[in-house]
Amino acid sequence: MLSMEIALGVFLAILLGLLFACSPLAQMRVRSRLRESRALYVKKEYDRAIAVAQAAAQQACSELGDASAMHLRAISQIALMHSDQGEPDRALAVLDDADRCIKRTHGWSALQLATSLSMRAQICTA
Repeated sequence: MLSMEIALGVFLAILLGLLFACSPLAQMRVRSRLRESRALYVKKEYDRAIAVAQAAAQQACSELGDASAMHLRAISQIALMHSDQGEPDRALAVLDDADRCIKRTHGWSALQLATSLSMRAQICTA
């Protein structure tokens, strides 16, 4: 009986270790997509750049959570691209989605909202 409990404990420890090991890999994959998106944007392939950034945001949301730093970074990049393309309404709509994620997870007093407010100010004054 004791050996079964030990085996179960070892199994759970390994499983938790694998789960935490996947998080850095997911972050690396999202970061790679965001770099690819920026490179496409520099090459003036705007539609593809936004599509890759949206894929990065979806991946970050599903693998890391919708209020993760990587998801918010991807959303910020999408908003800035829309703003730079002269689409402030689309940029603000993207930030609205980000705010809903932040408020749902962290509440109204979250520090992450300060970043969103700063981005809104940049978009509105551009």
